Amino acid sequence: GKYASYFVGSRIISNPALHITTRVDPLFFALAHFQRARSEYSGTGHLEKWQPWDQVLGDMPSPILRALKLDTKLNISGVNKVGQLGHLLDVSDMCGDDLILCKFSEERTLKWLVAKFERSVV
Repeated sequence: GKYASYFVGSRIISNPALHITTRVDPLFFALAHFQRARSEYSGTGHLEKWQPWDQVLGDMPSPILRALKLDTKLNISGVNKVGQLGHLLDVSDMCGDDLILCKFSEERTLKWLVAKFERSVV
């Protein structure tokens, strides 16, 4: 509300700004980023085409990359090093180890969201 105080550690903060006090899966922020990119390139199929790893993730904010434990310079040493983004992206080294390609996968994303939901309901 208009007047609010929060306990942050052992301090009381008088500030109406929202503080997130629970863990949030950083993939939700990555998903929001991909959805925003899809709406910007609506109709082009931009994210559904195989592209170099650094092109797909090049405009993702650094805090999201760090939360996903990825190198903010987007250096990657193989398809098995994509971490959690493997839940949202198809990843391939079809052009060799030095060129990792990826594309957004609605199927993988939906599978991840359904599993996330089912774990939260149990």
